[in-house]
Amino acid sequence: MTELYKEFQDRFIAQNTGFSKEVIDAYYSVPRHMFVPYLRDYPDKWITITDENLEEYLSILYADHPLAIFGDEQVISTISQPSFVLTILDFLELKPGHKVFELGSGSGWNAALMGHIIGKDGRVISIEIIPELVDRANACLDRLHIKNVKIMQGDATEGYIKDAPYDRAIFTAGAYDLPAVFHKQLGDGAVLIFVLKGDLNSDILYVLKKNDEEGCFISTKAVACSFVPVTTTTKHKVSEFNHPMALTNTLRIYPNNKEIDISCRHMMKQNESTFVWL
Repeated sequence: MTELYKEFQDRFIAQNTGFSKEVIDAYYSVPRHMFVPYLRDYPDKWITITDENLEEYLSILYADHPLAIFGDEQVISTISQPSFVLTILDFLELKPGHKVFELGSGSGWNAALMGHIIGKDGRVISIEIIPELVDRANACLDRLHIKNVKIMQGDATEGYIKDAPYDRAIFTAGAYDLPAVFHKQLGDGAVLIFVLKGDLNSDILYVLKKNDEEGCFISTKAVACSFVPVTTTTKHKVSEFNHPMALTNTLRIYPNNKEIDISCRHMMKQNESTFVWL
């Protein structure tokens, strides 16, 4: 079986070039199929992956597209498109020994990939609100004997103060606001992957760097995307921004307790953070 799925891995890497050596090594070392025990075979058939039928579904499991892994009539969790996952990992610029916070564990695959890159001296804290996904993801980690990744059930918008400050943080779902705890729990210079939810699935993934001197996060990259929304107990305000403007202009995200006096193209004040496009 190892030779079979390695063929799919080899084919994927041959067709998707440009990833760092560290990310490619993680991709080979943390097989995607081991984090998908259950998937939706569209339009409405849910499949349990077993040793007996794994070979039949390997082409689906290693295809370069997202897979629905939890939900009923409405899909509320997916394992993302592999090429996009690996691209984001390179955006994070992970280093050995880093501490990483992940909002939304989903399948656990992304957390495991990050755990491989940061090594035994690093630590990934991943929080998932759906108990069934937490159990599945932890079972996958146990099968691969991954010890530096901790997946817990809870509302990830509350962060996890015990292991703060973090060197890196990542949202694996779209949000309308940046929770205030991220301003407090990430260290100066930390990199944050944040997905701002727009209307009609016009989301934007931002690569942000924390700048304590300026008192905010500052974007270094923006990519159009579409993510499932964050599942949280917190109420939110719908985002109101012009998508082309937000893609092409630098974004700063300030905590709402900070006075902002800056010339800008657009300012959007949400419940916990203020978004300012320069």
